[in-house]
Amino acid sequence: MRRHAAAAFAVALAVVIATVIASAGTTRIARAAPQPRAPRIADGQVTGLVTGTPFEGGRRFRFVTANGVVNAWIPAHYAPRRAGTVVYVHGHDADADRALLEHSLARQFAASGRNALFVVPEAQPDGVEPVRWESLGALLRETERQTGLARPPGALLLIGHSGAFRTLAGWLGYARATHIILLDALYDLDDDFARWASDPDHRLTLVGADTRVRCAALTERLGGVRVPRIPSRWHGLPRAARTARILYLRSQVGHMELVLGNVVLPLLLEGSALPAVSFQLHAQPLRGANETDAPRAG
Repeated sequence: MRRHAAAAFAVALAVVIATVIASAGTTRIARAAPQPRAPRIADGQVTGLVTGTPFEGGRRFRFVTANGVVNAWIPAHYAPRRAGTVVYVHGHDADADRALLEHSLARQFAASGRNALFVVPEAQPDGVEPVRWESLGALLRETERQTGLARPPGALLLIGHSGAFRTLAGWLGYARATHIILLDALYDLDDDFARWASDPDHRLTLVGADTRVRCAALTERLGGVRVPRIPSRWHGLPRAARTARILYLRSQVGHMELVLGNVVLPLLLEGSALPAVSFQLHAQPLRGANETDAPRAG
């Protein structure tokens, strides 16, 4: 009995040793296998597909890069030779797809009646993660390459909502950008935006809800014009406000309603230097809007 037990133990021990050796060999091979290189986020390397489909009266293009999803949209009757460009950067707790769809951005772009290429890139979802697109030039080049749409020769307008101010602040050195709209986005970096806006060729438009105090202070510092309420249409503003290089609109609606109401964004786009197209959807009146409000200096 003892001899049989010893023999059985020896066989079992041999099996265990063989299994350990085989596992060790497998582990060594797995560790030695070459690892794929991480994508270079800075150059916007493409990792997805491009689509161009009818959407909200125009055409939508969607492609994926190492910096995240990028959505682009052009209106019906788009005239590329005289068009401009709008880059819209969403705020925190959103992404490029949610901003486009849930905030009805394409519908609002269409309602403005502007002839432009509208670009909605992915931005960081919170105040901790790094900015996704450090280079505006890289974003525009990637958009041109993936959509096949040449970069328009007209005005370049940058719009940011909420936490988008970090992305826009990194683009202040891009020479072609001459108009920035901060939709309740002046949470920090006031000095950076003030220096940029001090250039007489630059135009800064501030809309304040949660950021009212900072917007008012920066407007006073720059000698701009402020309006106590947002009207329903751009021409509801007094002439002094419509022609102001530094303009602050104090919002009577909340932080999210600014981008959900289908009024403020079309109004601001209408008042930009972007040319008009014949196709236009009319925005609904803004709740609580008062078209007779007069502007105040500073």
